[in-house]
Amino acid sequence: LYIDVYFLINFTLDMLSMYFASKAAKFRVFPARLSLCGAIGGAAACLCVFLPRDSFMPSAILLLSAAGMTFLVGRGARPLRLLRLGVAFLLFETIFGGALGALYAFYERRLVPHLSEDAGGAYNRRILLLTVLVLLTIGGVKLVLLLFSGQRGVRTVRLRIVLCGAEQECEALVDSGNLLRDPMNLSPVMLIKARDFRGLLPRGTDFSEAPENMPLPWRNKMRLIPIRKGESLTMRVGFLPDSITLCDRPQEALALTVAVDPEEGSYGGYCALIPSAALDLVI
Repeated sequence: LYIDVYFLINFTLDMLSMYFASKAAKFRVFPARLSLCGAIGGAAACLCVFLPRDSFMPSAILLLSAAGMTFLVGRGARPLRLLRLGVAFLLFETIFGGALGALYAFYERRLVPHLSEDAGGAYNRRILLLTVLVLLTIGGVKLVLLLFSGQRGVRTVRLRIVLCGAEQECEALVDSGNLLRDPMNLSPVMLIKARDFRGLLPRGTDFSEAPENMPLPWRNKMRLIPIRKGESLTMRVGFLPDSITLCDRPQEALALTVAVDPEEGSYGGYCALIPSAALDLVI
């Protein structure tokens, strides 16, 4: 087995395994990091070929490469989430590696005895092995193209917002294109429609009125969020909530500022638009 063929097989297997592990552990998938993981796994596997099999070095290198890939994809996540990602990666690596090993064992047991040991038989053997490689590579290339094309499934979360003692739930659309930041604390900004936000304010209070006319607790939490659209710059009134949590995981608090969108309509049928960056360290 040529070393370049061995590298490509491991590159594809590691990339596919980390992709499915990221999905299972609910991590955001970054195409560049995923491709780098494949390269790290392929290089580690090729390095182990030149080491004595009876030493501990091959196992140590493979474990270090798996840990490196896990930290690369889950950078900044909590230790428990990193552990979950690593276990999922090893699980999918075992599944895909086992499937490929079983296919190769079937090939050796059933097909090789029927091939002649001359040059023609060796050629056929190589062609069959390369066919498996091509199929794996096509799958990996399609996966990379899909990731870079930005075709991801729609994700939504149900949130509970608490502001000055008032509480409200809303369904938010997760948007990777929402890059707004609070200029005061640099936290991600969630956009919410005005009609849905008014339920948090005291009766008769308008969020668009002058800050000095707002009740003191709300006044202290007000923000002005700059939003740039092309060459134009507009300002939106925002608030720093007491807390924003996931309804199904109330122990997980999100660091978010809420900006009020006075325009009519909705975000694809949802009342809020939450940046995916706010969820990267939570789900």
